[in-house]
Amino acid sequence: LDGTARDQFGSAVSLDGSTAIVGATGDKDAGDFTGSVSFFSRDPSGNWRFDQKLTSLTPAEDDRLGSAVVVNGDVAAYTAIDGITDGAWNTGVVHIATRSGSVWSEQQQIHPTELTGGMRFGFSLAIEGNLLAVGAPNSTAAGFNRGKVVVYENTTGTVSYTHLRAHETSLHL
Repeated sequence: LDGTARDQFGSAVSLDGSTAIVGATGDKDAGDFTGSVSFFSRDPSGNWRFDQKLTSLTPAEDDRLGSAVVVNGDVAAYTAIDGITDGAWNTGVVHIATRSGSVWSEQQQIHPTELTGGMRFGFSLAIEGNLLAVGAPNSTAAGFNRGKVVVYENTTGTVSYTHLRAHETSLHL
């Protein structure tokens, strides 16, 4: 953990038991504002210790990895909110990491099926059991910036999320 100026450490945070994940959207280790996520664990005495920092396996400037983060057991999801997919700016990309022992490693990147620039896929995240919900508030699938939530299901029974099935629902009032 280097803690350099403008890292924006604390951009997002999630706790699950004795595990924490913290986003730093301004981290520049892999390029300007590529971002990073850091994992911490709490020992039996209640002290928190830094475990590991991850950057994207495919970093790009201004991705802002760590914009949204969530951890549940040995699975974590985190977003590069301004990530680019197939040339569409700010579509967003969700990264999935798993923990083996005390080591976290990225397993998958989930790109939106709708390639609308600025949709911000991954603006919000939630994990419960084998489900991952991904918010995209600027999605135009059901109208200009109507937004949507995409729910993915882990159908393999493992924590790797290698086989996901999307169920798209536009949420609006």
